[in-house]
Amino acid sequence: MPVADAGTLASYAAFLTAAGEPALYTGQGKVALDGERVVRFLWLRTFHPPIVIRITFRKDKPPRLVAKRLTGMGGYDVGKVDLTIDRRLDGGEADRINVLLAKEDVFVSAPPSCGPPGTDGAQWMVEGVYAASYHFARAWSPRDGKVREIGMALLALAGWGDTKIY
Repeated sequence: MPVADAGTLASYAAFLTAAGEPALYTGQGKVALDGERVVRFLWLRTFHPPIVIRITFRKDKPPRLVAKRLTGMGGYDVGKVDLTIDRRLDGGEADRINVLLAKEDVFVSAPPSCGPPGTDGAQWMVEGVYAASYHFARAWSPRDGKVREIGMALLALAGWGDTKIY
């Protein structure tokens, strides 16, 4: 069973490309960032600007958070980057994310499709690269679960925890 259909992946790719985000998965089981561990959250809210937050863990450098807000509307228009946060995570912040990602059911408990989206709401997508493999989960306006837990943690680290959540 594919991770997601081609149309879904293409729609996400448009937002990630506009944000200048690197590819995490090159297809055919190959990850794009060899030797790195990455988690990325893409948040497409119907009536608010798209948000992308990525944390990269490297063996030779401190973990780094890069968060970008686009000018478009998640449900209608991609837009362009209008705000970027780029900062190093401290040890406690990195530990909290590592605890979330260490749970075995992070991507197992969130199936690729959570049912048809409604007209108002938000697509929450979490990607991960670790152990030389690519992981993906998405949910439509989740009220609980791993996708929401990771998304909320990354929003808080970016300083956007008080943003309109849906």
